[in-house]
Amino acid sequence: MQQTDPCLHELFEEQVRRSPSAPALEDTRTRLTYEELDRRADLLASYLRDAGVGAGELVGVYMERRVEYVIACLAALKVGGAYLPLELAYPPSLLSDVIDDSRPRVVLTQERYAANLPERMASLCMDEGWERGIEGSENGGSSPVDQDDLAFVSYSSGTTGRPKGIANPHRAAVRSYLWRFGLSDYGPGDRVGCNVFFIWEMLRPLLRGATTVVIPDDVIYDPGALIRFLEEYGISETLITPSLLETVLDASGPGFAERLSDLRVLWLNGEVVTCTLARRALSLLPGTRLLNVYSCSETHDVAAGDLRELSESPHSTYCPVGRPMDPDRLYVLDEQGRKVSDGEAGELFVGGECLARGYINLPEKTEESFPTDPFAPEEDARMYRTGDKARI
Repeated sequence: MQQTDPCLHELFEEQVRRSPSAPALEDTRTRLTYEELDRRADLLASYLRDAGVGAGELVGVYMERRVEYVIACLAALKVGGAYLPLELAYPPSLLSDVIDDSRPRVVLTQERYAANLPERMASLCMDEGWERGIEGSENGGSSPVDQDDLAFVSYSSGTTGRPKGIANPHRAAVRSYLWRFGLSDYGPGDRVGCNVFFIWEMLRPLLRGATTVVIPDDVIYDPGALIRFLEEYGISETLITPSLLETVLDASGPGFAERLSDLRVLWLNGEVVTCTLARRALSLLPGTRLLNVYSCSETHDVAAGDLRELSESPHSTYCPVGRPMDPDRLYVLDEQGRKVSDGEAGELFVGGECLARGYINLPEKTEESFPTDPFAPEEDARMYRTGDKARI
C-alpha cells in the first residue's frame, strides 16, 4: 500500500463523484443519495471547523444508530479529525471516565441524551432539523490527512477492567476493507444492513456504491423483528454474531429461505462458530453465502472464509476461521516466542498494516500488547498479542 492511497472519507468522496444520485444511506425515517449524504457531511464538517476541531482531534458520537450517526463520523473525518463512539449503555461514571480519558473537542448527540454529558462538554444535538441551526457556517477548507493519521478511537468493553481507547489509523481500516472486498464485493443495488459492530461496518458499503441500511437498535436483538426487517428492506448482506444467528434460526418458521431470498451474504463475527450451527444455517439458507471472519479491535480483520468451503475435522466442534489476510505477518508462537509447526497450538500474534496505533494514554499497556515483530523485515515493525490460542 502506497502512502498516496486515499483515506476513508476520500474513498467515499470518490464514490460520490461516480454515483451522486445512487441511494447511499437509509434508516426507517430517512433516505439519502450519495450527493445528499456528502452535502450534509460537508455542512456538519464546517460546523466542526468553526468549533475548533482540527487534525487528529476527536469528535464524540453519542447517539442511536441512525443516519445522523454516519453523517457525524464522515464529518469528523472530513476535517482531519477522528470519530469517537460513545456507547449509550455506558453508566454515567463510565461515560465521564471515557470523556476525561479521550478529551473530545465536541460531542454530537441527540436531545434526549445530551443531559448525560458532563456540563463542561461542548455538544451539538442532531435531532430533526439540525441542519437549519448551522446553515450559516461557511468555514471551508480541510486539514491535510494521510493514512497514518487517526480515523477513529474505539473503547473496549471494559469487561476485564477499565476500558481502553484503541487508536485506529486510516491505513488499517482501508487495508482491511479492500481485503474484505476481495472476499465479497459490493455494487450498485446492494443493500447492506448494519448494526452489530456498527462503527466497523457502516462506511464499507459507501466506498463501493452500495447502500448502508441502518438496522434499528430495537430490532437487531429481536429475532422476529430482525427477520421482518431483512425481508422488508431487501437486505442483501449483513453481519451478526453466531449466537444471534442461532436465535434467528430458532424463529425462522416456514418459508424462511424465501423470505430472505435477497440475503446473498451473511457474515459471522465476534464468537466462534460451531459446526452444528454452520450445518443448520447452510441447510436453512441454501442461497446465502456464510462467511466466518475473525477480527480484533486492535487488528481489524485477521482471517475469513466461506463456511461451505472450509474443511472441518470429523471430530471438531468448531469451524475454522478461514485464510489469514496477511499470512506472512500472522504467527502462532510457543511460550518462548518461537513459531510452532503447522497443526500445533500456540498463541496467535498478528503483524502488518492493519494494527492500531495502540491505546490512548496507556504507553505501558501499548508496549506490552504491541511488542516488536522479530519476523518482519522492517526494524520498527510491531505485532499484536491476541491472547487467543490458534493452530494453522
